[in-house]
Amino acid sequence: MSLLSHFLSENRHSKNLAYTKRSILSVGLFLFSLTVLLSLTCSEDKGPTKSEGKEDTDIVIDDDPVVTGFIRNLGVSFAAWNRTTNRAGAFVFTADERKVFREFGDTLPASGRLPCFEYRLPKEATVMAMANAIIERAGPHPNGTDDEIAMVCLDDRQWELIYSHLTHVRVTAGDTVKAGDVLGNPGVWNASLGRVTVLLKNFTTGLAYCPVPHFASDVAAGLRSALTQHMRDWETFKGNNALYDENQLQPACCAESLPSVYTEEKPKFAIYNLGVTFAPFNPTTKRAGDFIFKNSYGKVFYEFAAVVSAGGGKTKELPTFEYRIRKEAFVFALADGVVMFKTYQPDTQDYELLVQSTYDADWAVCYDHVKNPRFAVNDFIATGDTLGSPGAWDADLGRFEISVNNIKTQTSYCPFCYFDEATSAVYQAKVAQHISEIEAFLGNPSLYDEAGYIYPGCRKESMKN
Repeated sequence: MSLLSHFLSENRHSKNLAYTKRSILSVGLFLFSLTVLLSLTCSEDKGPTKSEGKEDTDIVIDDDPVVTGFIRNLGVSFAAWNRTTNRAGAFVFTADERKVFREFGDTLPASGRLPCFEYRLPKEATVMAMANAIIERAGPHPNGTDDEIAMVCLDDRQWELIYSHLTHVRVTAGDTVKAGDVLGNPGVWNASLGRVTVLLKNFTTGLAYCPVPHFASDVAAGLRSALTQHMRDWETFKGNNALYDENQLQPACCAESLPSVYTEEKPKFAIYNLGVTFAPFNPTTKRAGDFIFKNSYGKVFYEFAAVVSAGGGKTKELPTFEYRIRKEAFVFALADGVVMFKTYQPDTQDYELLVQSTYDADWAVCYDHVKNPRFAVNDFIATGDTLGSPGAWDADLGRFEISVNNIKTQTSYCPFCYFDEATSAVYQAKVAQHISEIEAFLGNPSLYDEAGYIYPGCRKESMKN
């Protein structure tokens, strides 16, 4: 029992008032002695003495470790691959893409290496600030199709984060953002996916650096793990374990630094359908998708470069796919684009629309003979959007034409020359089946010149307008 406990115990058990007073006095003397003892212990002379039985023990204050680094997230949501939904956080795993996450230093198709992280993910995904920062600029991207944001990192002002290819931007120059704040949505990559790139630039060197070594130390392990998991999942999904080089000192870093100026890969112009519905022939209904088979109708699909009458005994070649289909059918868009021209045609009492590609201004799709069009000039049209109804061909059938055009060279192309690679074979098979079935129905195996086609339904690759 300590001295203090002894005195307090005596005080509790004493029944004599005088004894209690003596105890209180004793306690006071003890506390005074203890104070003197502590003052001696805390004096400047802390050297050991012969009477000390052991060394003094230092008092350690358990402070949180200092956080280094300034990047606190990856800009978009990462998560393990769900094999049922094919979702992985913000990403959708699709076989059409080589990679939906491109690492720092990935090889560019033309030349050079990618000096940033690039994400290809749904257009509705949210893009977040990766660090606490102040917005330097927010405005149109140099290519003019979407927006760009640049921000100075507040925790280390020698670094700048540049987000390219954004839409619906929610910040302006001068705004302060915290890591995790929503900046906007991805820009457009193709008909189904958006994209955004994030480049980390050093003001002193002017170079771009891999973000991974600059992760904040308290979250770095989790972020590295998320990157490693994603790359492993993607390679499993694609069945190709050589898509990423995991033998790096840092995950997703094929280099430490690269020039910050580079030639970006442009989204490719492509079409994703043929504007009407092709389907196998049904002998009961005499229908094949939007087409009706009838002896008196004859050919109801006119191929690219088909030879038709031009009047006066002359002929011409069609730079289109021309369809004669049900009047009740709907016609739809082949690709994403913006309406450049919309012209009413009094002779046919319908409209012609020229829709310029969102991704490559040199390309446009022309839709001819559209009734009740749902879009106006400058409207954006997404792939698959219903344009309207077919124009009239005769009392029984509607009429609709599509043409794929290079505006710069004024050349029309067979649609399959610029079809989406992932689905081109499917649509070629649909056209080939239609040709075979209408020939069989009409009993005319030479209705189409299949042997001379470069693609099903295409006598030529291109024609000058």
